[in-house]
Amino acid sequence: MDGVLIINKPKTWTSHDVVAKMRRILQERRIGHAGTLDPFATGVLVLCIGQATRLSSYLTAADKTYVGRMRLGVATDTFDIEGQPVGAPRPVRITEAQLKKVFQQFTGAIMQRPPLYSAKKVNGQPLYKYARQGLDVPRPLKPVVIHSLDLHGIDGEVVSFTAHCSRGTFVRALAQDIGETLGCGAHLIDLARTRSGSFTLEQSLDLVINEEVDSNADRYVKHIVSMGKVLTELPAVIASDSTVAQVLHGQNFTSGQVSGLMAETPGAVALLSGDYRVLDQRGHLIAMAHRTGPVFHPTLVFNRSDVPPPLKDV
Repeated sequence: MDGVLIINKPKTWTSHDVVAKMRRILQERRIGHAGTLDPFATGVLVLCIGQATRLSSYLTAADKTYVGRMRLGVATDTFDIEGQPVGAPRPVRITEAQLKKVFQQFTGAIMQRPPLYSAKKVNGQPLYKYARQGLDVPRPLKPVVIHSLDLHGIDGEVVSFTAHCSRGTFVRALAQDIGETLGCGAHLIDLARTRSGSFTLEQSLDLVINEEVDSNADRYVKHIVSMGKVLTELPAVIASDSTVAQVLHGQNFTSGQVSGLMAETPGAVALLSGDYRVLDQRGHLIAMAHRTGPVFHPTLVFNRSDVPPPLKDV
């Protein structure tokens, strides 16, 4: 059982809760997720199953889109609704024009400090473990990209927005920083991930809490996305039948051994460099490869018992 399953994570569940439940239902130990959602958040949780767990680093690198709400006037120690207030509430006299101006300041490449209450590791230990011990360890700033930050509206002290951002972005840290910039403080009260890479909330499957219904593995198996249809945002090449064994044994291959490439033009080699999906003639994902000039270097290959070893020169 290899592929990706898109789950709409319920509120109050941890991402690991969802993984543990699906391991039990599908009777498959090799299940992991590609990007943590906080317990109070909902939305797209990408589960990697079987050999697809090896694609986790590619899937977690994808951009994400979130719809959220922040409350102005109060900051919390976790930067969200689950934390304790920090200081007394402050008056909120913010106009829509002021908010839009601040949103623009946080659009593009920015530096962000991860929350103390987070799974981000420092010296090999998650930050939340330091927090539980009452320790405030140094948290280096890290670069992230906010591709877009759109204001939907203001209802009293509550601001609704959509954020499209790079991997590793903490939306609750974004709310905290916006509150500080406005001078009134803020914390996140609601968050839903609506997109992760090419996967959307519309594709996600709700978990059924009723155990009698939820114990039916077929309900989930039929929604598993095959590995050949994962990471479609990356370019793909199709290996010839004679090249498949070569690829699966980790050997380099050239653009002359694959199809599906864009028309080659002089001077375009640098533009065509990067990560590629490698498919066989049936559309199955057999490898991930990095292209440098005309040469593809397999970086990840997937087991196939039906492929003989490549022929050796004599």
